[in-house]
Amino acid sequence: MDHGHRGLSSLLAGSLLLLLVACDGSSSPTQPGGPVSFTTIHSGTSLGFSPFSNGTAINDRGTWQGVWEQLGRTGSAPAVDFSREMVLLATGPGCGGETTIRSVTQDRGRVVVDALATSCDNVICIAADYSVHAVRVSRTSGAVDFVVSSVSKHC
Repeated sequence: MDHGHRGLSSLLAGSLLLLLVACDGSSSPTQPGGPVSFTTIHSGTSLGFSPFSNGTAINDRGTWQGVWEQLGRTGSAPAVDFSREMVLLATGPGCGGETTIRSVTQDRGRVVVDALATSCDNVICIAADYSVHAVRVSRTSGAVDFVVSSVSKHC
């Protein structure tokens, strides 16, 4: 009976060790975490009201061309190899403001886009517009979260 008790204790200790290793808070080896490099493909303002709430991830050429046209741009959207890449587009206030994607990180399969939306506190706008920053990143199948911080400045 003593051997059974030791076996059970060893099994419980081993299970606990596996649980602690599995839940150590680090990223999965198949989905490494950390900073994601990105390349700006568009930055500017567009007329009207943004159809995007803080931002959007674009995974195919047709959608990217449609968004490009929604932004009031003509011609072909900037080239993106959607077999390997995707577009992350963050938006913020216009009227002299600007939106800048500061960083893109990946953690446990989720992509987090950190953007700063700067607006002017002393400007009266005649026409509605919004600021846009679009970047190209390596494609991922995970969820994309946009965290857009706002700050106003005297323009």
